[in-house]
Amino acid sequence: MVALAFLALLLAGCAIIPAPTRSARVGGSDPLAACADFLLHWINVAAEAQVIDPGAFRVEGHPYMRLNRFLASFREEVGDKTAFAAWVDRMQALDQDARKYEIANLPKAAGSVPGSANDNDGINARVNSCGTLLKAADFQDGEQQAVLRKG
Repeated sequence: MVALAFLALLLAGCAIIPAPTRSARVGGSDPLAACADFLLHWINVAAEAQVIDPGAFRVEGHPYMRLNRFLASFREEVGDKTAFAAWVDRMQALDQDARKYEIANLPKAAGSVPGSANDNDGINARVNSCGTLLKAADFQDGEQQAVLRKG
C-alpha cells in the first residue's frame, strides 16, 4: 500500500507545471517593466486557463524566449555576436509561435475578446514588441550573454 502511494506521488510530481518565468524588471515603472509585467500577465493567464504550449521551455528571467532541445544544443556554439543574436532571435520566435496558440486557445472570458482592445492580433503584436524591447535591453553586454549560454 505504501509503495502504491509513493508511486502515485512520484507520478503526480512529473505532472507539475513549473512556475512561470519572470523578468527582474517586473514591478518597475519604466517601459521595460511595463513590458515585463505584460508578458508575465499573459503567462499567468495561459497557466490559469491551462493552455500552456508544452512544446518548448520558458527561459528563466526572459519571459519573451523559449528553448527546445534543438536550440539548447547550440549553447556552446554561439560565442560570437552574430551567432548569439541569431540564437536569441530564434528563441524569441519560438516563444511568439507558442504564445499565438496559447492566446488563441484562451477562453473568451480570459480577456481575449475579438474586436476589443485586447484582441488576439493586438496581444500578439504587443508580445512581439515587448520581447524585442526587453531583448535589446537584456543583452547589451557580454556578461548577460554568458549567463544565458551557461543556462
